[in-house]
Amino acid sequence: MAKPDDELCPRCFVGRLQKGEATFITVYEGQLVTIPGATAFTCDICDYREFDDPMVEWVAELVGLDLVTDPSPPPKRPPVQH
Repeated sequence: MAKPDDELCPRCFVGRLQKGEATFITVYEGQLVTIPGATAFTCDICDYREFDDPMVEWVAELVGLDLVTDPSPPPKRPPVQH
């Protein structure tokens, strides 16, 4: 379901999510996936961002990920070695 424009930010609880565009970036099986111009909702205060549900579902379908049976988050990045 798409988010309504001007929804309260779920991170800072002060700002409002504004509909716009941003580049969706993720790593899938070691491959970088980028989609410029994706519909995104960005907080006008803290810059929290989430992408439109239909777009995320389309990307999951594109790479072959079943969001219903595999809802696990992506693996965490290894710590940076200095």
